[in-house]
This record gives sequence, structure tokens and C-alpha cells, in this order.
Amino acid sequence: MIDGDIASAFGHGPQGTVHSYDPVQQTLVVDWDTGTRQVLAADAGLIRLTSSWVSAAGTGLLWDEVHSAAYAAGATAGRAAADQWCQDNLGERASRNVKAVARTVMRAFADDDLESLDRLPLYEPVRSAFVEDVSIHDVAALTVVPEVEQWSPLSGDQVDAVADSYRNGYDNALLYHLALQCSRAASPTGDGRDLSYLHPDTLRVGRYGVFSGEWYLTDDEGPDRYRVGFVGVLEGFWNGWAVFACDRTVVEQIVADRAADREADRDSGLSPAEQDRELDQVWGRTYFDGDVLVVDQRIMQGDPQAIERTTARVDGRWSVRSMNLSWDAVDPANCDRIIGDLPAAGAEQAW
Repeated sequence: MIDGDIASAFGHGPQGTVHSYDPVQQTLVVDWDTGTRQVLAADAGLIRLTSSWVSAAGTGLLWDEVHSAAYAAGATAGRAAADQWCQDNLGERASRNVKAVARTVMRAFADDDLESLDRLPLYEPVRSAFVEDVSIHDVAALTVVPEVEQWSPLSGDQVDAVADSYRNGYDNALLYHLALQCSRAASPTGDGRDLSYLHPDTLRVGRYGVFSGEWYLTDDEGPDRYRVGFVGVLEGFWNGWAVFACDRTVVEQIVADRAADREADRDSGLSPAEQDRELDQVWGRTYFDGDVLVVDQRIMQGDPQAIERTTARVDGRWSVRSMNLSWDAVDPANCDRIIGDLPAAGAEQAW
């Protein structure tokens, strides 16, 4: 049987039977009355863990459970760090373009180049910090283990192994939640949903797609990005440009954008009448007159007949052809936002 100083190092006094003893290694194999077997190194009454299935001193847990607890503690800290980073960089506190930041992070994930992101709160474990500071306290809190000094019997390698479990939990949780939040922030819908079924490569006449034009391009580096894309059903092509039909919400937004761009081009050095004439020459006029869409390009084209009035079709959709704009079908993932009701996957064939 065995008890006394060696057993007391575990914080209780169970009894057990010595199964074997190695005088060279100075180790004991003990079968405790609780049903567990442990390999012990008895040195000045202390117990050192030498096997993965040995109970961890002072915790009442098996060694694998200590690793699990350390991983869980790290995951909790990693999730908290991710949430804080997202509040600072993607939330209301953000001082930069949120979608641009999110896309930068997603590109780094795709390229496996997280080292290029100097602001991510990645965890770099330091053994002394783990033992003396946050990690040991987190493990204790999660396992309802009192903060005692029984961790001292662990060897340096074992402490490092537990620290690695904590780090792995931290980094995995951090990166998972960062990827999740960034994919949502970068998404034009704000929820990170997969819109690949609306990719231009799959577009056919009668199918839903997302459309935009070069006047909506952003100044971002890299692939073309559009400030906005519009949901519509492809009707065909005219002079190489897409012609699509859409609901009134989409048409109203296009009309509002045209009016805003027109006003932004106003020359304050001219009289109001001169300003209007110059804008009519460059932009024309596009507006709603009740339920009638008016596209007036008479001054722009120098043609008194160049005015069109259109209404919604029987199906409630409007054609954008009368606006004489050069539309392209675009990848919805390349839009900062999307106007219009997106069809569900599998329901993109309108007619």
C-alpha cells in the first residue's frame, strides 16, 4: 500500500498498491484504490507526471482532461479577443472602411498569409506567463480547481504542452470567429450567405442575376468592386450590354443614384439656368412621374423626340433599357451592397 507524503501531494489521501518499482528511474507504478493507475516519480515527496493518463496534481482531473480544460480556456479567451477586434475594426468604433478591412482579412485567410496582418491579436504563448498569469487561472476557473501550487510538480515539457493546448484553443477560436465575422462584413447582404449561384458565368436569359456599371466602381485595389449591384432578370443584350428587368425598388434606387450624380456634377460658377442646361447635356433627366418612368435625353442628344415614358409590365417588372446605360452582369461577391430581392438558390430561373 502507499499513502502519506506522496498521496498528500494530490491534495487528498487515497491509498493504493505499488504495482512495480524501477530503482534506476526512481519511479513507482501505483494502482490507487479509486481504480486508476499512475506512474509516479517520488522525489522529496513530490509527484511528477510521467504518463498521459496520470492524474494532474492538485486538480482531480486526468491529464487529458487538463489539456481539454486548457484548450477550452484558450478558446474562450480567443473568442473574446475576436469579438473585441471586430468591435474595434468592423463595428461602430471602426475608423476605416469596414468592408475593405474585412476583405483584406479574408484575402489573407485565402492566401494563408496571416503574418501580413499586423493588427490581429494572435496569441504567442510564453511559459512563465502561462504558469504565473492568465492561462493557469483560466484553467482553474473552468475546472473549478482552486489556485494552488500543486502545478509545481509538472515538468517543463508538461507545462509547455498544456500551454500549447491553451494556445491552440485560443488561435482556433480567434481565427474561426474572425473569419465568420469578416465574411459577414464583406458580404453585400451582411450575413455572409453564398451567392455563387448568381455568378455571371451561370447567367442565362430568363434567370436572375446582379447587374452594375462602371460608374459604380470603387477605388479599391485589386479586382473590380462595385458600390452597389442590382437584382434583375436578364432579358438579353443590346450593343453588348446587359438588359434586365427589375422591380420598382431597384428602378427607384437607380433613378435616385442618377439624380445624385447629376447634382454632384453641378458647377456653382454658373447661373442656375446654365447649370441645368449643362447637366441636361451631360446627364439628361431621369425621374418618375407618378407610375411613369421618364427618361428625357432631348438636350443630350439634340433630338426633340428623345424622350421615353415607360410603365411597369404586366408582371410588375420594369425594363432598364430606356435609361441607355451600359450594364454588366457582375459577381455579387464583388458588390458592397445589393438592391433588390435575391431569389433563393434553385429559384433563380424566373421564366
